[in-house]
Amino acid sequence: MVMFNPPHPGETLLEDVLPELGISIAELARRLGFARESLSRVLHGHAPISPDLVVRLELAGIGKACTLNRPGFLRHFPGSVNVASQTLPVTAGC
Repeated sequence: MVMFNPPHPGETLLEDVLPELGISIAELARRLGFARESLSRVLHGHAPISPDLVVRLELAGIGKACTLNRPGFLRHFPGSVNVASQTLPVTAGC
């Protein structure tokens, strides 16, 4: 039986979202208020994506609109917050 191994969510951000936004890892980290080193580890698949980062990405308009909302991904983070009334200065055209 062939097993499907989906890509790490950070790889999707690195390969699809950052080029679409036209910004660097350092600039995204600055805009999200996240340490560049920590974000880099996530984007390169060396660290898991944290609930805090998921919320920050959603506040920035990157998250549910993109492939981070793969079936079942966000169910690992119970007690999701309603972020509809909050924004951060980053947007993506996913």
